[in-house]
Amino acid sequence: MKKRGGRKASRYDSDSDDDVPSFADAAAVEVAPPTSAKAKKAAGKKGGKKNRFDDSDDDDERKQEDLLGEDEYDDVSMPTDDNINVHNFSIHMGGKTLFKDSNLNLSHGRRYGLVGYNGTGKSTLLNHIVARDGQFRVPRHIDIHIVQQEAPANDVSALQTVINSDEMRTRLLAERDRLLAIDEPTMEETERLNKVYERLIFIEADSALPRASAILSGLQFDENMKQMATREFSGGWRMRIALACALFRKPRLLLLDEPTNHLDLHAVIWLESYLQNWRNTLVVVSHDRDFLTSVCSDILHIWQQKLFHYRGDYSNFERQFNLKLDQDRDAYEKQQKRIKALKRSGKLTMDLSKSKTTDSKARRAERTKVLSTRKDRGGSKKSHDDGDDNQEEQLLQPVDEYFVRLGFTPAPELANQVLLKVDGVSFGYPGRRTLFRGVSFGMDTSSRIAIVGANGTGKSTLLKLITRDLIPDEGEVQHNPKLRIAVYSQHSVDQLDLNKSAVQHLMDKFNVPYQDARKYLGTIGLPGNVHEHRMRTLSGGQKSRVCMVEIQLTQAHILLLDEPTNHLDLETVDALVRALNEFEGGVVVVTHNVSLIEQVCNEIWVCKDDCTVSPYKGDFQDYVDELLDEMEAKEYLVRQH
Repeated sequence: MKKRGGRKASRYDSDSDDDVPSFADAAAVEVAPPTSAKAKKAAGKKGGKKNRFDDSDDDDERKQEDLLGEDEYDDVSMPTDDNINVHNFSIHMGGKTLFKDSNLNLSHGRRYGLVGYNGTGKSTLLNHIVARDGQFRVPRHIDIHIVQQEAPANDVSALQTVINSDEMRTRLLAERDRLLAIDEPTMEETERLNKVYERLIFIEADSALPRASAILSGLQFDENMKQMATREFSGGWRMRIALACALFRKPRLLLLDEPTNHLDLHAVIWLESYLQNWRNTLVVVSHDRDFLTSVCSDILHIWQQKLFHYRGDYSNFERQFNLKLDQDRDAYEKQQKRIKALKRSGKLTMDLSKSKTTDSKARRAERTKVLSTRKDRGGSKKSHDDGDDNQEEQLLQPVDEYFVRLGFTPAPELANQVLLKVDGVSFGYPGRRTLFRGVSFGMDTSSRIAIVGANGTGKSTLLKLITRDLIPDEGEVQHNPKLRIAVYSQHSVDQLDLNKSAVQHLMDKFNVPYQDARKYLGTIGLPGNVHEHRMRTLSGGQKSRVCMVEIQLTQAHILLLDEPTNHLDLETVDALVRALNEFEGGVVVVTHNVSLIEQVCNEIWVCKDDCTVSPYKGDFQDYVDELLDEMEAKEYLVRQH
């Protein structure tokens, strides 16, 4: 990937295949920049910044100046301060306070991971930033892009959609063509043409086609797919196109909300490495701790309606935050002991945590008794104060930890037996190429397998063959007569009766008591106030949690999990990892979540283009390194060595 600036222009690709003039061509038609100081001075006097084009009105003139960034900086390669500072902001939604008197400070060129428990306002914060509304007055020269909607379905190819997404490039090329068409350019027009070329060089306009193509390759588009109209793609693939557009545009502030949800493992590995080279400011929300650790230089943590800043990657944040939790628990316990001692001695008569008394003077007096010793103990240390100067004068609250629990109900024992056997299986969908030829393997309760492979090699299809939902063209899949398989996939939610509540669904399907059904839903993080709502009113993530409870109650010998982490937050993914490691049956996973693979699986099976499925000789990191080497060799990834 080429870096912006510092490079001579050779040619500027337009949206057609026609040749377009280079900087040398511009000189040939006598619109080269003024070379003498006298000429430059005369040009400045003749027009001036506010009156460069006699045939344009003020609005057109302002747009032309904005095109070159002249209102923001003189040297196109040296932008002004791109830091973002928002002070004392508060966000309320649905009667709930998400942020109160908090601060947001983003330094240009840093890569921030935005983390926080489910429902604390991560996506809401991103939406406020991109809207620039109210308290979020982001400087106008900082362009912001967020990936939320899939690319439109139309007749434009995926590749051209990505190229067209850079509106600045399109406008600059149009302005260049307009200026080149002038037979006798003025000094001002000559100067402007030079600035247009400088800006085109700065944004790497001449490399648009190879850059866009490389990004799509990284997101697993082959050459044929790049030329397909966007209407031919599913919603998930159009989300990849939208992500490609965002990366291609290189906004000064890029906001990514769970960018890996629509990606396969190969695309995630590419994106992770690509973002490590990201030069502008990035804020990303992700449920993959490996992704956060690899990509992010800083962590922004939403905690108790504040935004706390931690320098370093996600692993460093976890260490610091766990230390902070220990300190907060210790401080709270000490304060509670102080309160109890004051009550026993009769010096404290008011319950400060519950009292609604209007006698503020009496309340302040009681508070003073409790807080008088706080300065002596010093309070807990923080990596970022968030501007709360009165933090030491607050009554402490108990540490409110969000903990998700998962556990898979044991199945009747089938020890020391082969649970299933795939023998000489070949398969291909009608009218399409063969996916598998002569595939054979077996599984037992000790199996911990991650199925990996490039897009289109049949990973999800292999799971359907294992469950016998698909019948092989040749060979057979044998099951132990007592075998129970539980399947979780992205289509599991489609099998829910959305007219039922989550509680009623579990009671009917598994014959569990009402309170047990609510307990299962609560421990997996589904809010109690939606347990009895019809499931059609639940979010995608909430429905996924209901499906995960189903898997827990199935009493399976083997779990087949196809992208199980989509719509789950970090805490729930951690709970899933713990539960899988405690599970006494076999596990087969297709996932883009690197952390899940590394912590759960001890075998890597690769689906290959030659229609085979074979164990990988090496660990998962070896497989990742091999993929990155391959991407680099194909020139759609530049790695930092």
